[in-house]
Amino acid sequence: MSHTLSPRLIETVVRKMLRDAKDSPERSLRNVVDLALHFSVSPAQERFFDTARQILRDEHSAYYSLVRDLLFHVDEERLVSFGMALGYNGCIAGSKTIRSLAEDGLRVPWFLTLDTGGRTDTYVEKAYQSLIQQGKQLGINTYALLPSGAPRAFLSLAEAHPDCAFVFFCQPEDITTAFLEEAEALPNLVPAIRCREEAEDACQKLRDRQFLYALYYPYGTDIGPGPGEDLLCLAENFHAPLTLLLPQPGCPPTVRKQVYERMSALRCRQPCRTIPWDLLQDGQTVDRLVARDTVPVYFDSAGQLRSMADGQGLTTHTLFDQPLSSLLREAFPQG
Repeated sequence: MSHTLSPRLIETVVRKMLRDAKDSPERSLRNVVDLALHFSVSPAQERFFDTARQILRDEHSAYYSLVRDLLFHVDEERLVSFGMALGYNGCIAGSKTIRSLAEDGLRVPWFLTLDTGGRTDTYVEKAYQSLIQQGKQLGINTYALLPSGAPRAFLSLAEAHPDCAFVFFCQPEDITTAFLEEAEALPNLVPAIRCREEAEDACQKLRDRQFLYALYYPYGTDIGPGPGEDLLCLAENFHAPLTLLLPQPGCPPTVRKQVYERMSALRCRQPCRTIPWDLLQDGQTVDRLVARDTVPVYFDSAGQLRSMADGQGLTTHTLFDQPLSSLLREAFPQG
């Protein structure tokens, strides 16, 4: 069944639910999942939220304490703004545009990753501004940025597009006072800190200012004993509600499969107060829910579109000399 609500009404409902949730986080979280299930528009979305509902039947679920921690330590405006940008603009309104374009043969991913390679010149920043503006017209409202040691140089992207959700992958040393003061006014921005022991101080700075933040862990050709439960326990100690797994270019499919199976099992078992999320594998799952028939991709520092799965270049042109729609048609030819 199809149900439609205006974004303003949805935001009003979300704000009320957040305030009510402080009295009963458990009941409110179940209500949110039930509401999402009610407004699902495809069998895949129904299966996704039905699985979430089954997980929450465990009254000792670590996710209940995770929600309680978010409610009392993250600014409400950040929860609402990022949630609306990601959930409504990205996965509801954006997906409608993406599906309509698919009928015309244009395959559009639901999120884009930009690897700046450390480039901070004005020319690059303007090119990214144009890219995001084009992306919004195609239904892309979620962006992950790898600013390579210069996150402040790209805060203007989140400022110029408050209706989009941005995740900035940062090193612990990037979380300076200057960065925090500028990012504080951007509730649609979530910093993701490289997961290592030194991240504790950066996470505490973010928590003190009531930021919504995450940790991320890059993995390559050999995962050895990790990432596993130890990684999630470290994230819990740092009060990170989300732990992102980021496969490196060239990571073999067998390793990616092992990581995904391990993290999926941990996500269901819920040993720690954090949610593991594989940017590639789980990104593909959301693609099937939202866009269908695309794969997670990223733009490298030269502006070439590449597959996140194997790093393979998908285009001969770059974002600096071709519009986004042309690049996507080249990367995902019809049929």
